[in-house]
Amino acid sequence: MDVLERFTRESPPVSDGRRSAQLKVLHGLERFVAPAPLLSADGEAVRAFLNGRRDGGASAGTVRKERSVMTSFFTWAWREGLVTADALIAIRSIPVPEGSSGVAQPRPYKRWEIQELWRVLDERWARLAPEDAERWLRRWQEGRSPYSRVRSHAIHLQLEAVVVLALSCGVRRGEIYRCSVDDIHPDNAYISVRRSDGTIRELPHTGMARRAAGEWLDFRARVDPPHDRAWLNLWSENTITQPMTEHSFEKLLGSYLGRGWTFRRLRDTGAVEWLRAGLQVWHLQRMLGHRSMKDTLPYVEAAGGDVQRKLEQVERALPWSRTARQNVASG
Repeated sequence: MDVLERFTRESPPVSDGRRSAQLKVLHGLERFVAPAPLLSADGEAVRAFLNGRRDGGASAGTVRKERSVMTSFFTWAWREGLVTADALIAIRSIPVPEGSSGVAQPRPYKRWEIQELWRVLDERWARLAPEDAERWLRRWQEGRSPYSRVRSHAIHLQLEAVVVLALSCGVRRGEIYRCSVDDIHPDNAYISVRRSDGTIRELPHTGMARRAAGEWLDFRARVDPPHDRAWLNLWSENTITQPMTEHSFEKLLGSYLGRGWTFRRLRDTGAVEWLRAGLQVWHLQRMLGHRSMKDTLPYVEAAGGDVQRKLEQVERALPWSRTARQNVASG
């Protein structure tokens, strides 16, 4: 019997709605640690999963509830002798997320911080000049040069594509991870973004994203992996054809660029800069995939906009306003 089926049968009874919500959270963790079994998830994996949920836009209140579900599940598993006491203690020791249960406030990077990100990327993972890249890639494919000669170049291309999708297109971490080759192909007019519920939304392909995705996919085509997942495990030549796991993807920016970089803040940065450049807020709502405008309005405040003042300006121009009627009368 599957461990989650057993949990459903043997744990204290709850309402159908609550049980469904519990299983949704636990299935998410199960996918996150795959191909390892769910019960192998330790404190570090659970913490990484919850951090990824927060970076993906989940509120502190939602993450608190999900942490509670996992604590309940692993407490049951410990009582049934399925996990050790040390594993349970590690999971229970994960700090409770702080913050409001309401709409999360954007935390965009400053412009100098984004410049620093590109500097770190160029410094840590130098890319080859075009002519050198073609020569060393050909030599590596022919077996006349080690993978280490092109590894830094490959990591640079993949990291840049990932960062640009968050920064230039506002795509969430989980949505970027789920991308296939066709979803981000530069020949497409739109990027296909797959939500966690299986639905798809389309985003305009920005010039920056088209270039970065194109360069990465050109390299990926040289590797020719036997799957259509966009992101590869570039750690070694033995893993290069394997798709990156969700666990590794959640830690990607921290592992390769250092602490302080998150997909959520890159997305926040792009959204705020779009508003400052003149993008209309309802267009931003579509770009970010928000179902409600209330989720988008905090970005207006972060961009320095005064919603009340903007509304007053618009109101004066409306055909039924007192000011408009007076203008017509005087004309």
